Amino acid sequence: MNVKTFPAMKVFFMFLLCPFFAGLIIGPIFLIIMFVDLFSDARLLGQVKGGEAFSILLTAPIFGEIIFFIPSLVFASCITLLRPANSFKICRIISICGGAIASLWMFMADYYLLRNSSGYSFFDSYVPVSIAFVVGLLVTGGIAYWTLPKNSHK
Repeated sequence: MNVKTFPAMKVFFMFLLCPFFAGLIIGPIFLIIMFVDLFSDARLLGQVKGGEAFSILLTAPIFGEIIFFIPSLVFASCITLLRPANSFKICRIISICGGAIASLWMFMADYYLLRNSSGYSFFDSYVPVSIAFVVGLLVTGGIAYWTLPKNSHK
């Protein structure tokens, strides 16, 4: 792979937008969960308007990018500076690193926001941290597979 042929800007911006893409995945899932909760309790049906419910499809990607901007900026910078080639091993390593960074950032945010709450324990962060790991793993792995250039041996 020639250094001149590495698409640095494309790789940087795609990895920078990983939280946005994760929000595109999480938004519909949260919408379905919200509808299940609404329809399971008849008293809640009149409390949420349709526009408010469907606004999660727009706000989840935006809030994801805002909340995870710093780790995605650092991660995108590291990937761009390292200039890896696309291989199964590299995509797997990037995927695991992306999931670990997302889960660590989610744990720090969750702990910072909820640490002074009454009854908060360390295990209360397990579900959001696990979701962040899985979604971060899938999104960064997919982005690595589709954006990193193939290694050409000439």
